[in-house]
Amino acid sequence: MKKKKLHPIVENINKIVKDRKMSKMAFADLIGLPESKWNKISNGAQELSLWELSKIAEVLQMPLQNVISYPDK
Repeated sequence: MKKKKLHPIVENINKIVKDRKMSKMAFADLIGLPESKWNKISNGAQELSLWELSKIAEVLQMPLQNVISYPDK
């Protein structure tokens, strides 16, 4: 199965997770997704929904636009 190219926003979320020194499992738990689903999203095998993106920004306590433009503000 060929992996899709990562969406720039997913790349940004992966950078945030790395910069905050969180494991994928800890992040998945924090945002309320099964680890298997987050792995698929973070690896480009599954698309991130707008609802999931909104929840991620809320849990990270970051404005949505900062998640989208990370690391720039």
